[in-house]
Amino acid sequence: MPDQTSKDRSPLLSATQKAAIFVPLAVGVFALDLASKLVVFRAADACIIRGSDGPYADAARVIPVIPGFFDLQCVLNAGAFSGWFRGWYWFLIIVSVAALAAITAYVLYGPVHGRLFAAALACIAGGTAGNLYDRIAYGAVRDFFHAYVTIGGRTWTWPNFNVADAAICAGAGLWITLEFALSRGRRKRC
Repeated sequence: MPDQTSKDRSPLLSATQKAAIFVPLAVGVFALDLASKLVVFRAADACIIRGSDGPYADAARVIPVIPGFFDLQCVLNAGAFSGWFRGWYWFLIIVSVAALAAITAYVLYGPVHGRLFAAALACIAGGTAGNLYDRIAYGAVRDFFHAYVTIGGRTWTWPNFNVADAAICAGAGLWITLEFALSRGRRKRC
């Protein structure tokens, strides 16, 4: 049997090990995303209305969490990050399905080195699935985290996001960090 470790990477995970990490974490992220959207939209008395310009959220109230910095504010995003690709409904669905298929195929058939890499892929897959669900069910993604800061009477705001977005960013960030650590380790040995 060939050695499944290398000097550059963590040990390869078996199919059982990959599944034990990937499946529960991806499903957990997906479930947490959908549950959080349900709870926050209900708490804000928000309803989704299908208008002539597309769906939008009509929220009765904004829920302050940290005044002057962070609120729960229900909105619908018919595009990607900050409304990019608004109106490209089918393109965003196809990209999401392709991403899920590619990640799942890689986890099933590819070499997954280490539990952290499997966790990063699971976060990306679970978040992608949560936003894909929204696109199909509502025609847009439900977002509610609203971060902003007011300095000198001027407010800077970050586009609203959700648990799925946070999981995708965390997974991508972890993946990038692992790759940087790997490349740094290679340079030290040269």
